[in-house]
Amino acid sequence: MSESFQATNAASNKRPLEDDTEALSTTQAKKARDDAPELVRDEEFWYEDGTIILVARNVEFRVYKGVLADHSSVFADMFSLPQPASTSARTTPAEIPVVYLEDSPEDLRHILRALLPKKSALVKFVAEDPSFHEISAEARLGHKYQIDALFNRSLSYLKECFPTDFDARQKWLKDHNNNQVPVEWGVHGAMVFAIGVVNIARLAQVDTILPSALAVCCCLDAKQLVKGFEREDGSRERLSEEDLELCITGMRRLAHEASVAVVTEFARFILPNGCTGEADCQNAINQLLSDYGDNSEPYFPFKNPFRDWDDWITEYWEEEVELEEDAVCETCSAKVLKGFRVQQRDTWKRLPDIFDLHVKDWPI
Repeated sequence: MSESFQATNAASNKRPLEDDTEALSTTQAKKARDDAPELVRDEEFWYEDGTIILVARNVEFRVYKGVLADHSSVFADMFSLPQPASTSARTTPAEIPVVYLEDSPEDLRHILRALLPKKSALVKFVAEDPSFHEISAEARLGHKYQIDALFNRSLSYLKECFPTDFDARQKWLKDHNNNQVPVEWGVHGAMVFAIGVVNIARLAQVDTILPSALAVCCCLDAKQLVKGFEREDGSRERLSEEDLELCITGMRRLAHEASVAVVTEFARFILPNGCTGEADCQNAINQLLSDYGDNSEPYFPFKNPFRDWDDWITEYWEEEVELEEDAVCETCSAKVLKGFRVQQRDTWKRLPDIFDLHVKDWPI
């Protein structure tokens, strides 16, 4: 067979392959369009006089590009580019530009509620603390789209909930009935949102939030800690492998801190000057230590490592008085409570070290 024939034959064999590939691509594209979920209008954010349509997954939001561009330089740049035609001519006015976003409709809706607040949404935000999902959306999308007002507001809120100052955290816990996360996030099982707080702190590079947020994560059970929680859009939020390792290590170290606190304040308790109970006080201290050891659900640190112990211990001894059992005098009670506060404060100072973190502005 001649070389010219071979070359001609190779060329003739090549062209159909290219044509087939192009035809296959066209077929795949058509199939992808046909398989795409039908677009639906958002019930909350569809303004008939809106100037831009944002598509998050299969949900269309018709809003005002001037307002969004004013808040976000990323949106401003995005809107300045030619936009693709809508794939839903039936539901979308042809003359309105369409922008496709990779965000969930739930997150985008939270952002639009903040930037284009309706009367009910504005009243709600002023009157009540936001949910975790609102804070999460404002932090993550505020960072992504450079919406500084929302981003900074969400971080200020988290810094207030997870401060660096021990006394500020104590006051916050007391104001929130010793719930370790805001009560507005829920009462039962809401502690798992601390995982999201850690992830937001990492995203925003705000290391001052991390120690106290990780400490809350250490109070989760193993399943919650590993599996995380479900977001509004059905996706799961988990700790990174690195932060999961920090929590596992931190749990052991916090447990050691607990042992130090108990041994120092109970097992080594010495009656102070001014004690009026003597043997009764010593017996009551010993009984409290014994009950702590017999408790199937240890109070510290698995429940809340920085909770105010005053109410718990005072309530314990008040029950003893009602049962006509040994109780401590006021002098001994004050010594125990002060001692535990000193132990907690000392643990708080070392909290970054417990999690192998370097936090520049952590008080020492």
